[in-house]
Amino acid sequence: MSTLTSAEIPVNLERLNRLLKGNIQLQQRLLHLFIEQAQVRIQTLDQAIINQDFTSIRQQAHALKGSSATAGILEMPEIAKQLEDLALQQNLEGATELVEKLQQCLSRVQVFVQEELSLKST
Repeated sequence: MSTLTSAEIPVNLERLNRLLKGNIQLQQRLLHLFIEQAQVRIQTLDQAIINQDFTSIRQQAHALKGSSATAGILEMPEIAKQLEDLALQQNLEGATELVEKLQQCLSRVQVFVQEELSLKST
């Protein structure tokens, strides 16, 4: 039984169920893979901001926007789009805060996968 309300769930489960035909194990694998890749992208974004590497920021934010949308992650595609837009404008104002929001979203997804999806597969 889920301990989260539907408003607290960071993943669009309806989308994942449609995409993966309700296969909980595939959902877990997809989300675990997403988490691994997103962690690397967020670390790369942090470094790119320090280096003022707008090309890398744009590329990483764009990739994160797409992968999070595909995986049904809520909020993250919009935050990544904002970061991508900043990079296109060669503006770092607010970029660090956006990366922090991305990390917070990712942390919620990690907790959800560990605590909620693991309950469904048992």
